[in-house]
Amino acid sequence: MESILFCARQGVEVGARWRWLQDSVLGQFLVSERLAVTNLTLLKVLLWLVLLGLFVELEFGLVFFVLSLFYWLYEGMRDSSQRLSGEPSAYSVFNPGCQAIQGTLTAGQFELGYRPLANR
Repeated sequence: MESILFCARQGVEVGARWRWLQDSVLGQFLVSERLAVTNLTLLKVLLWLVLLGLFVELEFGLVFFVLSLFYWLYEGMRDSSQRLSGEPSAYSVFNPGCQAIQGTLTAGQFELGYRPLANR
C-alpha cells in the first residue's frame, strides 16, 4: 500500500514539475494544431532525402529535384472547393464586382515618373 501511495505522490510531483511547460507559450505552441511537423512529415522528408541521394549517385539528382519542385507546386495548390464560403479569390476578376483583396497593388498605385520630353 505504501508503494502505491509513493508512486502516486511521485507522479503528482513529476506532473507539478512539468506544469510550467504546459502553461508557457512554448508548451502551448507544442501541443497546438499549428505545429505541422509530425512523424509522417518527418518520414516523408527523410524518404525524399534518401531518394535524392540515390538519384545523385545515379547522376539524375537535378532531374529528381526539379520534378520534386513541380510535385510540391501541384500539391500546394488549393482546390476552389477547399476555399471557405465568402473568402475572396486572390485574382480580383473572380470576385464579385472585381473587388481586389487587401494588400493588392493596382496599376493606379504605381508612380512611374514618366514625363514627356516636350514638357521638361
